[in-house]
Amino acid sequence: MDKSVKIYVAGHRGLVGSAILKKLKEKGYTNIVTRTSQELDLRRQRDVEEFFSKRNAQIGCFCVLQRSVASLPITPTKRSLYTTIWPSL
Repeated sequence: MDKSVKIYVAGHRGLVGSAILKKLKEKGYTNIVTRTSQELDLRRQRDVEEFFSKRNAQIGCFCVLQRSVASLPITPTKRSLYTTIWPSL
């Protein structure tokens, strides 16, 4: 993948998001866009659409969890997705 591709990383301050951000930078990706939840509320679709239309991000990486992790069951399919996406970075 082209190292100058524009990548948006949501959740870049959290455990998973910060690790992905670090790995992208280590691999030489230079066009990484981040925003805090105060700067971009992902629950407001109009704001998200406006943000992406202005930024032209080509890849979105959403590392965002609800406060209650118990409400997000991880099925075997999701678990395999989480474990296989990391080595590809």
